[in-house]
Amino acid sequence: MEPQADAVPSPAISSRSLGGRVAKGAALLTGANMIARGIGLINTLILSRLLIPEDFGLIAIGMTVMQLLQNFSDIGVSQAVVKYRDADRRFLDTLFTLSILRGALVGGLLMAGAPLAATFYGDDRILFVFCAFGGLAFINALINPQFYEFERNLDFRREVLVSLSVKLAAVLISVLIALIYKSYWALICGYGAGVLLEVVLSHLLIREGRRRLDLSAMKELLGFTGWLTATSAVVAANNKLEPLILGRIIGFGGTGHYYLGEQFAFLPAYELATPIARALYPGFSSVQSDKKEARRVFLRGVEALAAISLPASVGLAFLAHDFVMTVLGAKWAPVIPVLQILAPAFGFTTIYWATEGLALALGRVKLVFWRALIYFIIRTPLFIAAAISFGLTGAVVAAALASVIYVGLQGQLYSHVTGDHPLRPLMSARRSLGAVGGMSLWFLWGQPVFSGAPVLIDLVLGTLIGGLIYTGCHFGLWVLSGRSNGIERVILNFGRRVVQR
Repeated sequence: MEPQADAVPSPAISSRSLGGRVAKGAALLTGANMIARGIGLINTLILSRLLIPEDFGLIAIGMTVMQLLQNFSDIGVSQAVVKYRDADRRFLDTLFTLSILRGALVGGLLMAGAPLAATFYGDDRILFVFCAFGGLAFINALINPQFYEFERNLDFRREVLVSLSVKLAAVLISVLIALIYKSYWALICGYGAGVLLEVVLSHLLIREGRRRLDLSAMKELLGFTGWLTATSAVVAANNKLEPLILGRIIGFGGTGHYYLGEQFAFLPAYELATPIARALYPGFSSVQSDKKEARRVFLRGVEALAAISLPASVGLAFLAHDFVMTVLGAKWAPVIPVLQILAPAFGFTTIYWATEGLALALGRVKLVFWRALIYFIIRTPLFIAAAISFGLTGAVVAAALASVIYVGLQGQLYSHVTGDHPLRPLMSARRSLGAVGGMSLWFLWGQPVFSGAPVLIDLVLGTLIGGLIYTGCHFGLWVLSGRSNGIERVILNFGRRVVQR
């Protein structure tokens, strides 16, 4: 029997409790991600001083190819578990078996293609990088799909435990190897330690029997996972091709600068906004038969996404010089313009990040695929032409322009799925956009007052004052708008509960 979504309770009964569970899940994931990112930041600070940009460029190419192959063959294990709310053992075992087959395929392709990659880039080290990531791709495929039931039920406590444990293990191993050998193998070993621990914990934390090989539910899964695999492949091509293109055009050093700069530029958006977007998807799944309620949950989520990620992204752009000099050191100076251009562009896109989750929960997988394909057709030639013509700078500008195109396409996707205006999410984020404008005026006119201070002092003062100005502007605009039931009220209510305790 094909797995079906649970019956949806009346919105009048469930809306408040669902919103509260989504908010708690988002808060828990955000807190955990901030801790994990703090650990990762220390890791990057140490490794950036022990290793050279070329080491990061090598790993970026190997990891990119692995992630591309994983996404090209993605069967949407976590999405399927979350969407189908009565999945039985046969269903979970089929997902597990398909995941193993996919891991073997990806690992085999990486190892088989290793000699060709070494020849293409003219560096024998690529051979070992590809083989290492091939083995790790297979190990990663052994994760227990039943672990995602916690996400489906908006219970993120175990995921937080696993993610923090994985991050800590990866950091300890990578720093240890880097201190001893000062080699790119530190990055591979750190990643491998995290993958292995995640797989082990995903099985240890599930007490209900062991997974077994079974393909009996594959027919029921194909309708959902088939289009999801195609969508994942196109999305991967959109997001992961840059290091491969740049490695050939500007070399490993320039690729390392772009890769690390992109990672930091993406940091506020990914680490702050992704937990909210992830918590929203199970919420959408719970109300998938009620389009109006799903839209309401989405727009409330947009408020939270914009309020958190926009100021962090724009602030990072203004403080890019001080950040790079303090955290990475002078040898990473080419990363500064990457941050200045990409951080605000990525922050702007977070307003529409949850759109795919909304469309998937409402069963519009094909629409997500076609949107991703159009974006790929526009974005990829733009990026390649800019990189060939203008090198690293051209690539960065092209990626920023592509972010604007992404927002337009996401707006159309939202409109098709909900029947609402494509700019409605921007309207939901209007106070955050206005507050960011006020904060930006401070950085343009007020921040230069501290230009003579040491970079660390300048960074700390800029962060604190910019944050205060943003918060003041946000709440000021909220008061002027009539104190609507928005993210500001959620924050105030949370603060009152904390004080009362």
